[in-house]
Amino acid sequence: MTATSPFPLIETDRLLLAPLADSDSEEVLALFSDSRVLEFYDMDVFTRKEEALAWIQKHRMRFDVGDGIRWAIRYKGQRPLLGTCGFNNLAGQGHSGEIGYEISPANWGNGVATEAVRAIIDWAFLNGFNHPLRRIVARIMLGNEASARLLKKVGFQDEGIMKRAGHWKGASHDLRIFTLPSNGGNGGAQPVNC
Repeated sequence: MTATSPFPLIETDRLLLAPLADSDSEEVLALFSDSRVLEFYDMDVFTRKEEALAWIQKHRMRFDVGDGIRWAIRYKGQRPLLGTCGFNNLAGQGHSGEIGYEISPANWGNGVATEAVRAIIDWAFLNGFNHPLRRIVARIMLGNEASARLLKKVGFQDEGIMKRAGHWKGASHDLRIFTLPSNGGNGGAQPVNC
């Protein structure tokens, strides 16, 4: 994707995945100021709206240069932000990307994350970033069992543990690596303007 490519909107049965806007900064601040959301995340709790705005702008820039994409997750026809999801570390020739997502605690356990993740996987394998992805990777901290269950539910395989593969919040972390090859798409997403 480049700055001239339109940002893809994705609809599922219940959700609309659309670009994050600067006007989402208050809701992004609320999401990332909750320590439960960031328990297994490689960043510190947000305390200022400017941090949320910088995070949104960072993801917009990643889209503009073709290195990533981040969607706002909302129920169709509703404004409140449920969370975000997307891909980072896109490797052009390798046709791979790393998936990430976070959902507000008020929406944990109601299938929002599963529905959104399935939708972006389908989009990535069918359309992708100027080319369909062939492989998606997820790296999660040990102990993040909710994320491990979600990844397995949508078809990812647990590839094992990479020792000391992450370093944040003043400590090194072992990470579980999950992968999904392109033959593992799950169907169900309806691209709106891909």
